[in-house]
This record gives sequence, C-alpha cells and structure tokens, in this order.
Amino acid sequence: MNKLNRRLVALLAAAAAATLVGCSTGDYNEDLANEVRADLSPELDTMYERPTDIKNREALVVDENLRLLNEDMARLFLMDRSSILADHPMPR
Repeated sequence: MNKLNRRLVALLAAAAAATLVGCSTGDYNEDLANEVRADLSPELDTMYERPTDIKNREALVVDENLRLLNEDMARLFLMDRSSILADHPMPR
C-alpha cells in the first residue's frame, strides 16, 4: 500500500471508532435535570422574543405611531401640500 492509502485507511478506521464511542457523564444530577425540564427556554417570554426584544418592539411601534399621527394631522388640516389655487409654486 502506498502512503496515501494507509492514511485513508487510518482515517476511516478512526472515523469508525469515533462513531462507536458514546458520551457519558458520571455525575448525573436529577435535580438539575428537573430544573432544566421545568423551563426549557428561561430567557424567552414569547415563542421567539426575550423581554428586551419585546420592549424594543413596543418602543418602535409607539415611535412609528406618533410619527404617523403627525403626518395624519398634517393631512387633516390640509398642511401637507400647497393650495392648487396659488399662482406660483411654493418651495418645500
């Protein structure tokens, strides 16, 4: 066998041996396991958001709503564009 074939056989043998080895912990703690099972995602308040993410989303929504309210008020009082009756175009 040449050198490359030997390395390939050794690599395959190591991979086969690695698949047969399992993980084991000698100090299994039932209390710790129950604590983890009681709350599998302690940092999440919703399906995918942490409390910080919820606060950020709420702040963003309030900010956008207030800015949109300002635009709506400008439209209500007809302040969003100049009158079409003006003789000259008005600069913005």
